[in-house]
Amino acid sequence: VVVENNIIYGNGQNGINMDGVQDSTFQNNLVYGNARHALRDYKIDAAAGAARLRIVNNTFVATGGWAIKLSEDAGGHVIFNNILAGSSGSLSVGTTSGLVSNDNVFTASLSVDNEASTIALATWRSLTGQDAASKSSTTGALFTNAAGADYTLTAASPARNVGVAELSGVRAPAADLLGTARPQGGAIDAGAVEAR
Repeated sequence: VVVENNIIYGNGQNGINMDGVQDSTFQNNLVYGNARHALRDYKIDAAAGAARLRIVNNTFVATGGWAIKLSEDAGGHVIFNNILAGSSGSLSVGTTSGLVSNDNVFTASLSVDNEASTIALATWRSLTGQDAASKSSTTGALFTNAAGADYTLTAASPARNVGVAELSGVRAPAADLLGTARPQGGAIDAGAVEAR
């Protein structure tokens, strides 16, 4: 499955809700204003949980949960160039097996154990060996007007020019959610919308 170039908001539960989705790509999506998590993959009726997801250049803002929450997690994910903002946390995985994650911008804590505990970015790095080039920020510093659903990047946004063209054999999309070519500056921006 490829899920790309969507604006998803106003749902009563998760923005992107999946039961056992594997080997799929999520890129250039803006997900905000949903009641729970921005992207959620789990196992209820499926034969297995999340595995080998490619999550690239998304803006995931969760006011009622995690930006990304993966449980019953088989690992193998590649996650980069994303802005992950969540009231509960930025990224929660069930395993770090095969995880490759970098060049993201986080606004909240992370979890390696299905949110049984939450940790800061520095601890995440030491436990997982991932996200050496990722950054921590706030929604106020990142976005023009998050309260007004304007998720374009501010002139001084920490998400500008921090992305990469490729990670672990997965390429970033050549254009953003609005069709603007990447990069517009010295490097690709994190998130779904490239600053002009």
